[in-house]
Amino acid sequence: MQIATNTRFKPIKLATGLVAGSLLLYGDFDKFSMFDTVLSDSKVQEYVLSVDDISDSNLFLRDRFNILYDQWYKETEYISSIESIICHPCFRSIVSMGVDAVPYILDKIDEEPTPLVWALNMIYKDKISNDPKLTVSGACKLWVKKLNYHK
Repeated sequence: MQIATNTRFKPIKLATGLVAGSLLLYGDFDKFSMFDTVLSDSKVQEYVLSVDDISDSNLFLRDRFNILYDQWYKETEYISSIESIICHPCFRSIVSMGVDAVPYILDKIDEEPTPLVWALNMIYKDKISNDPKLTVSGACKLWVKKLNYHK
């Protein structure tokens, strides 16, 4: 990748790291200074490997969930119709994320009871209880317990 040129600055080339066996190597060649660089550092390797554990897709999923949740919550907070709440496009999008959304749903329902708990019924195609007197709060507690969720 080249940074745009400016009369006061020289463009540089950015490169990525390579993992070769147990040794992390960083290689770059700057065509303007003509320096060839290879670095190896165990701390850099540990950092890169730890960042790899948190994949970009997980960050994307969490951000997508949060955007959908915030919009859904804002637009349904004062609605009493269950049908309107669960048919909202953002709620449906959360459900369509499937099990990828479950950790984020559990975070929300563990913080405070929310009708978002109904998304778990749809994702798992199962009710947590057939008790008609079960409250949203009770359903949240049961799902957290059933899925053995701990923050």
